Amino acid sequence: MKNMTSEIYRVTKPCSNCPFLDNNKAIMLADGRLDEIKADLLKGGSFNCHKTVYDLDENMEHTKKQELKMCAGAYQFLKKENKPNQQMQIAQRLGIKELGE
Repeated sequence: MKNMTSEIYRVTKPCSNCPFLDNNKAIMLADGRLDEIKADLLKGGSFNCHKTVYDLDENMEHTKKQELKMCAGAYQFLKKENKPNQQMQIAQRLGIKELGE
């Protein structure tokens, strides 16, 4: 398989403050927002890495404009639920390496 993960995913594992992580470092979302995001993902939606949405680097400092990329936490959630979204299905069909391979 082609190693083009950086073309689809920003990082190969969730950022330290990914909203999908159950830790004290996850970015704060409004009550119920994470459940809304998960429900949308299970309906085939997508969720981009917050650092590409807001043009942040690993240290949460502003950086140059970034291309939107899928959140690794959202990817792991969908893999666990065995519900790949369209972006993941296309990547698989194109032979792009999955995260963690």
